[in-house]
Amino acid sequence: MVILMLKFYQVQVEQQLKEYVLKRYNMYLGFASLSERMIITQQFQKITSITQTFGTLTQNLMDQKFNFDELVSWEDKQPERYSKGQVKPNFLIVNGYQLKDYCGLIKFCYQNQTCIDNYNDYSQQLYNFVDYVQYEKSQYSTWTYQMANDYDQLNNEQKQFIVKMDLQQVFGVSYIFNQQNDIIQATGIYLARQSDGIYYQILSYNQITIDSVLSQPQFGGPYSCQVNRNGSYSEYIYTNASQFYGFQYQDDSGETCGDINNPCSCPYHNMKRLTPIDWRCRPWYQQSDDIFYITFSQSYVDISSKTVCSTSTFKVVLSQNTTASIIDQINQQQDAVYATDIDLKHLLSRFALSEQSIDYSYLVSTNIDSKTTDFIPQVLAHPQMNFTQEQTILEVEFSDSMNKDFEIENYKNLTKFLMMTQQVKRDFKPISITDTEQITITKNSQEYLTIFTPIQICFGTLTEQFSIYIAYYAKAISLEKIDQEIQSYTFVQ
Repeated sequence: MVILMLKFYQVQVEQQLKEYVLKRYNMYLGFASLSERMIITQQFQKITSITQTFGTLTQNLMDQKFNFDELVSWEDKQPERYSKGQVKPNFLIVNGYQLKDYCGLIKFCYQNQTCIDNYNDYSQQLYNFVDYVQYEKSQYSTWTYQMANDYDQLNNEQKQFIVKMDLQQVFGVSYIFNQQNDIIQATGIYLARQSDGIYYQILSYNQITIDSVLSQPQFGGPYSCQVNRNGSYSEYIYTNASQFYGFQYQDDSGETCGDINNPCSCPYHNMKRLTPIDWRCRPWYQQSDDIFYITFSQSYVDISSKTVCSTSTFKVVLSQNTTASIIDQINQQQDAVYATDIDLKHLLSRFALSEQSIDYSYLVSTNIDSKTTDFIPQVLAHPQMNFTQEQTILEVEFSDSMNKDFEIENYKNLTKFLMMTQQVKRDFKPISITDTEQITITKNSQEYLTIFTPIQICFGTLTEQFSIYIAYYAKAISLEKIDQEIQSYTFVQ
C-alpha cells in the first residue's frame, strides 16, 4: 500500500513538474518573442518612416509647383553639369552604364591594391568613413535610362528631373551613414519614373561592370576601371537601340520572354531598348500597382548584390491625380515609385547565434496581394536559408525532413493565418497577446513549440493613419529539450 501511495505521489509530482517546466518555457517563448518583435518592428518602422519621408519629398519635387529655376543656385540655371567657363561642377552625377566618370576616382587609390580591389564594391560606400576614395565615390549619385547612356542625349525636361531628384542626395546619404548599428539597414535609396523609366540612385552605382549580359565581347565587355593602351576605358559600344536588336522580347537577364504573337508579361520588355533593364519591370516597382502609399516587397534576389533582400516602396501620385483619401491611390497609376532596399544579413546573423537544435527564430513575409490565391510565405531571414535564392518557408523549414509531404501539409493546416491576405487597417492598434499564435510544429519528426507574432508598421498623413502586418516573426523551441529537462528533474527526485 505504501509503495502504491508513493507511486501515486510520484506520478503527481512528475505531472506538476511537467506543467511547471512547460509553463516556464511558454513564458520564455512569450517574453523572448515580445522583446524580439519590438526590436524588429522598430527597425522596420524606421525604414518605413524614411521611405515615406523621401517618397513625399520626391512627390513634392516632381510636382509642378516646385519650379526648377527656384531650386538651383548656379547663375545660368541650365540643367548641365558645368556652366560656361566653370571648372567646378554644378552637381555630381554618373551614368550607371558608363565608366569614364564612374572610374575617375580610382586614381586616388595610387598603389593601394586593397583600395583598387574594393573600388567596384558598392557596399563599401556604406562604410566610407574608413576609406577616403569610397567617401568621394559616395558624393556621386547615379542615373540610368534604358534608351540613352549619355547625359547629352537627354532632353531638357529629363535633365531637370534628374537635377531636382539630386537635391535629396545629401539627406539620403546622411541617413545611410548614421545607421551603422541598426539590425535592418538601408543599402540603396532610389526611384524610377513611370513616364519614361528614368532611374535615380543616391549613391555611386555601376551596372555595366556586373551585368552578365553586357559583359560579353559583342557589347564591348568585359568592363573594368583599368584603362586601355589608348588611355580610355572599355565602354559599351552601342549608343542607340536602333543599332542592334535592342533586347526586344527579352527580360532583364537577356532571356527570351516572348515574341510578337506572345508578348512578355511586362510590356516594356516588348520594346527595343539600349540596355536590358527597365526598372518598371522590377518586382518592387510592379508590386506598387495595386497598393497605396507604402508597402514592402516579397523577398527577391537583388540584381546587383545577388543576395536576398526586400524593398520598401512609396507610390508617388502627383497632386493633380490625388483625391480626398490616399487610399484611393489603389486605383491610380503611379507617377513614380520611390524605394529603399533593406539589408537582412545582420538580422540573419542575429538569428544564427542560437543553437538550432534547441531553439531558433525566423522571419517570413505576409500576403498583401488580394489577387494571389496560392500564397506561400517567403523567407526574409532564417538560419538555414540560402541567402542567394528566393525560398519559401516550406522549402527551408522542411529541407531535411524524411516525412516531408506529411509535415508540410500539417504545417500549412496549422499556419493558415500566414497565408491570409493582410488588409490595411484604418488605425494603429498595438499588437496584443491575442494577435499571436502558439502551435506545435513537427519538423523531421521532432516537435517544436512555436509562437508566431506579427510585425506591424504604420504610415499615413496628418489626417489619415493606416497599419498593416508586413511580416511574421517566429520563435521555436524543441519539445525534446523540454522533455529532457523534465526527465532531469524526475531523475533527481
